[in-house]
Amino acid sequence: MKDLIAKAKNQAQQAELYQITVTETPVRYENNKLKSVDASSRQINALRIVKDGKLGFATSTGDNLHPLLDMAMTNAQYGRDWDLPLPGPAPLPQVELTHPSTELDLDTQVEMGDKLVRQVRECHPDLLASARVSTRQTTTRLLNSQGFAGEYSKRTFTILGSIELTEGKNFLSLYSGYMSGKLEDQLDKTIADLVKKFEHGRNNVPVKSGKYTVIFSPSGLGDIVNPLLACANGLAVEKGFSPWKDKLGEKLFSEQVSLYDDATIPFAPVSCLFDGEGIPAQSTAIIDKGVVNSFILNMVTAKALGLESTGNGFRGSNGELSAPDNSNVVLDIAETQPLEEMLSSVEQGIIIHSLMGAWAGNPYGGQVNGNIDLGFLIEDGRIKGRIKDCMVSVNVFEAFNNQILGASTEKEWAWNMLAPHLMLRDIAINAKG
Repeated sequence: MKDLIAKAKNQAQQAELYQITVTETPVRYENNKLKSVDASSRQINALRIVKDGKLGFATSTGDNLHPLLDMAMTNAQYGRDWDLPLPGPAPLPQVELTHPSTELDLDTQVEMGDKLVRQVRECHPDLLASARVSTRQTTTRLLNSQGFAGEYSKRTFTILGSIELTEGKNFLSLYSGYMSGKLEDQLDKTIADLVKKFEHGRNNVPVKSGKYTVIFSPSGLGDIVNPLLACANGLAVEKGFSPWKDKLGEKLFSEQVSLYDDATIPFAPVSCLFDGEGIPAQSTAIIDKGVVNSFILNMVTAKALGLESTGNGFRGSNGELSAPDNSNVVLDIAETQPLEEMLSSVEQGIIIHSLMGAWAGNPYGGQVNGNIDLGFLIEDGRIKGRIKDCMVSVNVFEAFNNQILGASTEKEWAWNMLAPHLMLRDIAINAKG
């Protein structure tokens, strides 16, 4: 990598080489049986150069870096204008990324998958169970002509379980899982979550259209939080899509609400030492006690807006040029109570674990409309059964401003988001039929 950068400096004003090596070992169970035990490895190289004010870019796979420079130089003839200096050396945060607990051999992964399938199948003899247990080792390197040289390795553990059951005309499909850099009790929690959802989900109960108290579980909050993240994305702000473009420093939400992007959480799914451009990882308060505090920016969008990069210039799986994107997302609600107490306080309401089709709306308008993929009716503080053929409609901006009833003290990871159960009032539910 150093040789390539040195050679590039003789032909261009700036050069940057990004390299990511990924080794993954997934174990898959499908329909109660072990389907595959795999291992794969790949290396992506991406070279960015600036020559005569034009950007050149090229990618390759494998160990051969030599063709990259010629390709990037050729592309620079037709590249876009570029006048940003690449970042130089900077202190990097000390972030715990990998824990010894995630160093699993394939036999252990097979045993974990078998345990999940075997235990959830005890719920019903006709149940079909599937599982994926995998480890992913990633090494990221970045070197540029301005003197930045960074490298970090991390290993993540992923478990995903799903179950299906068809009884007459009723089809029940459930899933649960976690991704983390530290293995603790995720396997047992996944099994327990699937069993509990199965027990609640076999009994279908009717529900009428109307406005309800609704609890969104952490897994159900993704579609509700996404409009906030979309509005904070620097590219949307730069292009004028985001309604927050001129709202920095304004209070738009309840003082209870804070939303963070934090790439420095120990062992979290998307933690790192630096982003895809060499900007050190950091924690950024997007919303601070109801106030729009920061956008999520890479170098290009930061310059366009006259701001500083927040270290969120992340690259795709093929090493593409960076774009602003989130790392770990943390939702904080100031007033909390234990989940069991929150559930017991609901006379009639609904708990939603997942939506379907909500992504198709306009996130910048804050309106989320989607089918309830998995939701349960709550009466007198107890879950009565599964609701079907229902839609939910939420204006996220209004919900986070005026409709918060509370949140659970407990937080859970739902992939890259750490969040509580969130209880909202007067949420519209449309029941078909």
